[in-house]
Amino acid sequence: MKKKTKLLIMMLIFSLFMFGCGKEDKDTTVTDGDLQQDINEDAGSADEGIVADESATDDANIAIKGQELFSFYGLTVTAKDVTFEKLFVEGIDVIIENNSDEAYTIKCETAILNDYTYGAIFREEVPAGETKESYVSMWGMEAFFKPEEIAKVALLFEVRDSSYSVVFNSGAIEMKTTKADEVVITKPEGGNVIYDAGNIRVTSLGLVLDDSHGWHIRLFVENNTDEFINLDCDKALVNGEEIETLYHTNVCPGKMGLSDFTFYSAMSSYEFEDIEDIVIAFRITNVDTYDLVENTDIISVPVVMAE
Repeated sequence: MKKKTKLLIMMLIFSLFMFGCGKEDKDTTVTDGDLQQDINEDAGSADEGIVADESATDDANIAIKGQELFSFYGLTVTAKDVTFEKLFVEGIDVIIENNSDEAYTIKCETAILNDYTYGAIFREEVPAGETKESYVSMWGMEAFFKPEEIAKVALLFEVRDSSYSVVFNSGAIEMKTTKADEVVITKPEGGNVIYDAGNIRVTSLGLVLDDSHGWHIRLFVENNTDEFINLDCDKALVNGEEIETLYHTNVCPGKMGLSDFTFYSAMSSYEFEDIEDIVIAFRITNVDTYDLVENTDIISVPVVMAE
């Protein structure tokens, strides 16, 4: 009798469970009509989101059209189309066709954006008769530019032969963006000029505190000479104590540079109120010849935060 009672109870529970499942399936069944309605509603929501943010749509359309960059004795380098989303993440895609009888190494270490000089990373060895695809990576620009602010990009290439002798320098090869006619290239406002000699001017835009890398001095450099120059830090003292720093910036002739003069971990614990005085010195050299342009005197940098 007990076994029969148990059996009846289990059958009753199982029936109730099946009834509940069946009811849930019925309530959540989606017809083709319902599904199409949901898809249309989702599509409408997505369209509304795009329309609401017109600037995002415009920025996505900013691009550089592909073009032949240079040709040298059977060696041709061509840039592909590139959007700024890709430019800021990876760089500019290039196709290298070597239709000559000699192997070449192509390098690009300098890029110019809106007349501001930045570093580039590109080195590709191309055997005779071969074609390669690669990309020129640019670094540092994302800290100072938004994609929609770029009017033009220029790249400087160097070609070396199998003995690694330089056989060709391209000079600055300029590519205009699809927003070139709308963007006005400007200089930073404000700041304090800390060096001005020999047609080279350096302006301190103030101190910047980065959670990852600590304190920096943001420096704006104007190179009004006909030389390709490099500025390195020769010495830096904070509150009378010599501090290890990182600063190395190249600026093309007639162009500008915007970069950060970085203090190492010795200043990581400093609050702004702890910084009483900063003095630095530059070593300026010619990038092409390595000749010394000047070792500057000690320069006092105003202790103010960047705007």
